[in-house]
Amino acid sequence: MAIRQKLILSSTLMCLGLSGLAGCGDTTQTPTSTVEEVTKGTDSEEQGDRLNITVSILPQQYFVEKIGGDRVNVQVMVPEGAEPEVYEPKPQQLKDLSETDAYIAVGILFEDVWAERFKTANSEMLLTDGSEGIEKIEMVAHNHAHHGHGAEEHSDHEDEHADHDDHDDHDKHDDEKHAEHSEHDHDEEHADHDDHSDHEEHSEEDHEDHDDHGEDLEDPHTWLSPSLAKVHAQNIYDVLVELDPASEALFKENLDALLAEIDELDQAIAAELENLSSRSFLVFHPAWGYFAEEYNLEQIPIEVEGQDPSAAELAELIQVAEAENIRVVFAQYQFNSKSAETIANQIGGEVVFIDPLSVDWANNLQEIAKQIALANN
Repeated sequence: MAIRQKLILSSTLMCLGLSGLAGCGDTTQTPTSTVEEVTKGTDSEEQGDRLNITVSILPQQYFVEKIGGDRVNVQVMVPEGAEPEVYEPKPQQLKDLSETDAYIAVGILFEDVWAERFKTANSEMLLTDGSEGIEKIEMVAHNHAHHGHGAEEHSDHEDEHADHDDHDDHDKHDDEKHAEHSEHDHDEEHADHDDHSDHEEHSEEDHEDHDDHGEDLEDPHTWLSPSLAKVHAQNIYDVLVELDPASEALFKENLDALLAEIDELDQAIAAELENLSSRSFLVFHPAWGYFAEEYNLEQIPIEVEGQDPSAAELAELIQVAEAENIRVVFAQYQFNSKSAETIANQIGGEVVFIDPLSVDWANNLQEIAKQIALANN
């Protein structure tokens, strides 16, 4: 390095002494380290110019990155494997909100519980609901009298969702169950999908309250419907344009590409689910109301208003499954699968895990459609 500095110094002195000679100034080369520093500085500036967007769940990350491209950095509040309904943000996550330009909610309960804390963490960030403009349906309740009919009775799901069981007894559940449930360790639960013993740590008491909170019984899982996902996409686009109007053309191009992708996905799913021997499918957690409504399906939930079923209800579910010729029980990694496994064993079927919270939103929905088709053919 000392030799290189001497060469540069000598070259500079020669230029000073021979300033009349043309091109002498071009003989001095910029040291490589300086070029690297300049490049790093540029990259850092470009990184700093990006919008910092925080979202609640992983599927939202898919939408924001599709629309924002390299103009956004996305942070997800609820990590993989955690249950969004009762999630409690970590102190570091609240601290990180100070660097966020916008928090885009998805319409789940924990956002309402923590909204004021979010605002306190960063009063300057834009806090908005990505599900704005979507008419919510009620969470599907246990109503076995409704089951046992043929596929022809599923022609109008909007009417089916208009009248569900009365949930007046939901106030009996204790909110203290949330803290216990939210502490589960995703890494341990996912160490082996074939071994779900870790999930069994979440007892009936852990899940009593995750869907029953006051009068809020709306189904929040709007992102699982392709047509409603387009509403989320439009809302995200509006947020990004508000924050960075100079990039509006880029955001619009990306939005249009995403909407076209969603249309193609919708057509593929509709084709996959067109000719089924049965249009009913059995699920542990009723997250698929909007998806079922969109594709003329019926989800039969195992959960009863946030609780595992009683012995009597479990027996009734087994009867329903046998009557409907159901041999697959769909469960989620985020919940205890014990009840699902019990039913599957009784009907000589199997448990298949599907994830409503996958970051790979499009491929995940298409794979789930394939799993439902396999289960109903």
